[in-house]
Amino acid sequence: MGYRRSNRKSSGLSASINTAVWMLGLAFIAWTDSWWPGILVLVALTTLLNGFLGRDEADDRDVEVPAAPVAEASIPIDEQQSVEDLAPAAPQYRYDLLPAECKQCGGPIRGHDAQWTSETSADCPYCGANLALASAA
Repeated sequence: MGYRRSNRKSSGLSASINTAVWMLGLAFIAWTDSWWPGILVLVALTTLLNGFLGRDEADDRDVEVPAAPVAEASIPIDEQQSVEDLAPAAPQYRYDLLPAECKQCGGPIRGHDAQWTSETSADCPYCGANLALASAA
């Protein structure tokens, strides 16, 4: 079992009073141009006000959350497939077949920078031209 803090949300009259105090307090602070000590007084005032309005005590205690049940496997272990068996195989790019530079723009070509369109075709990362791959030996 785990513990988590419950969401503390005001509702009803308490929330309305808190909102009104903040709006009026910010208006007064802006009108008197006393931002630095004013904001601290406003925070203290709303904290005291929330204490006097008596928020529900259930909001302040920890709530016990039951752990989620662990589902049993419906397939026998010897018939289960691993994640590697289910994932598609990554294509094998032949970096050694790429030219050293693009024939159209002259940009240097590195295997990890080329935009591979298939296992046997790549585009230049600079100009997008299709690169002529060397034949496999």
